[in-house]
Amino acid sequence: PHRNNWDHGRRSMGRLSFLASQLRAPTGEFRRPWCSSVRAHMPMPKGPVASGKPGVLGLRREDKNKWERRAPLAPRHVAELQRQGLKVVVQPCTRRVFTDEEYEEAGAEIREDLSECSTILAVKEVPIDLMLPGRTWCFFSHTIKAQPQGMPLLDAVLEKKVRLVDYECITKSGTRLDTRLVAFGAFAGYAGAIDFLRGLGERFLALGFSTPLLHIGSAFMYPTLEEAKRAVALAGEAIRKNGLPKAMCPFTAIFTGTGNVSQGALEIFKLLPHEIVDPSELQRLCKRADRGELSREDCHKIYLSTTAAEHMVRRRDGQPFDKSSYYSQPDDYEPIFQDTVLPYATVVLNGMYWDARFPRLFSTQDLHRHAVNGRDKLLGVCDITCDADGSVPTRQFASIEQPFHILNAMTEEISPCLDDPGILFHAVDHLPSELPRESSEHFGDCLLPFLPSLASNLA
Repeated sequence: PHRNNWDHGRRSMGRLSFLASQLRAPTGEFRRPWCSSVRAHMPMPKGPVASGKPGVLGLRREDKNKWERRAPLAPRHVAELQRQGLKVVVQPCTRRVFTDEEYEEAGAEIREDLSECSTILAVKEVPIDLMLPGRTWCFFSHTIKAQPQGMPLLDAVLEKKVRLVDYECITKSGTRLDTRLVAFGAFAGYAGAIDFLRGLGERFLALGFSTPLLHIGSAFMYPTLEEAKRAVALAGEAIRKNGLPKAMCPFTAIFTGTGNVSQGALEIFKLLPHEIVDPSELQRLCKRADRGELSREDCHKIYLSTTAAEHMVRRRDGQPFDKSSYYSQPDDYEPIFQDTVLPYATVVLNGMYWDARFPRLFSTQDLHRHAVNGRDKLLGVCDITCDADGSVPTRQFASIEQPFHILNAMTEEISPCLDDPGILFHAVDHLPSELPRESSEHFGDCLLPFLPSLASNLA
């Protein structure tokens, strides 16, 4: 199935991939395709391709779910675009974190009709029937990994002669795996880690242990990120003073990847008393516990460890790990995370990039094997990446109001009840919307430099 999706995606995504690759660190005008001459096999146009007026930007109202209160631009970004001579039209919305009045005071026109706009900005996927043809649309399409659910959208993009710019494709060099320049990444990490700590507090209570984590709420329950951080820090002070239950120590938190998502999650966990350890030290820590050699200090802090690709795979031929070789020829590598890291993890926070070319971190079968062998130390998984059938065995995505479920590795059953036996899973695919104001401000700062060139070129 993955191969079929990739083949379909490559055919449908040719236009998306090429055009988005032109968006790099702004050094001048938005680059047009290098070949502008007539080509023998170029499809014949059927009607007008471009529409809308150059220099007019639209801001679409988000409607994917009730929690989506973000916007790609804050009012202050609109004011800056106005100063640069661009016109901004904003669809009215009573759910958005910024009010219509704030945008209007910044110089935007508030109206439902975006047909005047040549470039339209959104955050989440745009319904096909609402996608105006012949425009430049910018949003997270969730198609660059050839996700099956995104293929109809890509087909519609081609049919409607839309120039689709997916924010995930805007990278430093224009290549796929390079540093992304327009992203909410750190805020997904912030919100995911805060929510996960809340879930762990409730799960630990079900296991018979009262911990300071029980007093942490979900990220959306706090008016600002700083207030949420303060709640985590207060829990950390209680852990430093009173410790964690010895039965769950050493408490080891594993972070996958080193990008913005993982760094955001790590920043939250660092608000708790902690020690940073290399993945190679995890086994030694856990064996100390097996021998009854834990000290008081071990129970008054958590251990944090970040894993990169070299901790997840090894070459099949026994040669040393090589990063460039791994990314270009992943079939030459086999997974090791499931045996070298997973048995010694209390929790795993998954924030790394992954697609079907690469080995998975671990499977339900690995969890079952460790449980049968009495090595099921793992109590929770926070899958911030939310890849369907991805690097970890997340069986279902959750909602912000019901963010947790339990996976029983022995029976492979899923339960919404946190009192049931198994591993706590947290997987919400729009986490930054829990911190809508700050994440929108950050995102707009990243996007703003690209907009004058984008808005001045018709699709």
